[in-house]
Amino acid sequence: VLYYSLIFFVVWMLFSPLKRYLIPIFPLLSIMVAYIVMRVWEARRIIRVPLFLLVTLTLLFQMIYLAPEGLSKIYQRVLVLIGLTSQEEYIFQNEETYPVYKYVNRNLSPEAKLLIMDIRAFYCDRPYITSIIGKDGGRYRFGKGKELLARLEELGVSHIVANQSSWDKERYPQVLEEIRAEHLRVIYDRGPFIVFQIHY
Repeated sequence: VLYYSLIFFVVWMLFSPLKRYLIPIFPLLSIMVAYIVMRVWEARRIIRVPLFLLVTLTLLFQMIYLAPEGLSKIYQRVLVLIGLTSQEEYIFQNEETYPVYKYVNRNLSPEAKLLIMDIRAFYCDRPYITSIIGKDGGRYRFGKGKELLARLEELGVSHIVANQSSWDKERYPQVLEEIRAEHLRVIYDRGPFIVFQIHY
């Protein structure tokens, strides 16, 4: 169990260090922790007290030093739970996509169709398609801006919602740069998100 967890951790650390990918080893680690706690509990008092003190100090260190943002989020959620803060205000402050989709939902017509250049579109109430367009034209490999424009017109896309934080040094991807002056008009630009209206 220990070797498997260690190998899994090393592979995770080298190839994909996102916290959610560690979840498969949590049950195995919890078995090991339970075993260690039982051994410590059965140990002599002279060993038990310092070890439990060490565990307690470690948890306190994590809560105070490593997780202040997490504690802040818990505090904000408690404020929503007891009614001192609205749910919408909490989402507005903690979900960076919420302001742009609030703008989209309030200001664009229900017939508007969007190309969303971000993987998070759960607050968008308008029809949309998603694609990440990078320097090379994205997953569809649009070589030229006119090809992208023709494809968007074919799909009936009227607006583009883009997350600028994924762009190199806040420069437009080349495929958008080619059509920006003639065909794209900025109607929203706040934080990392920008919304273009497309003129065909």
